[in-house]
Amino acid sequence: AKAGLKDGFSVTMDTRSTAEITGIAQAMQATFAQAGIKLEILPMDSKQALTKYRARQHDIYIGNWGSDYQDPNSNADT
Repeated sequence: AKAGLKDGFSVTMDTRSTAEITGIAQAMQATFAQAGIKLEILPMDSKQALTKYRARQHDIYIGNWGSDYQDPNSNADT
């Protein structure tokens, strides 16, 4: 209310269409709702999500990271 948003606001979240990420997004959606924030989840395939993310055309993006090369030390370090 002090920020001028007493009725809350809406925001979108781009996600990859995987069960793990969708589950996290749904948990965040429920938590956001407690604060009066309407979170719309926009599931898409990995290529679509990364393209939109890299172009900075998203409100919120949730995904996962993996190294783009096979290095045992880097994978173990992560």
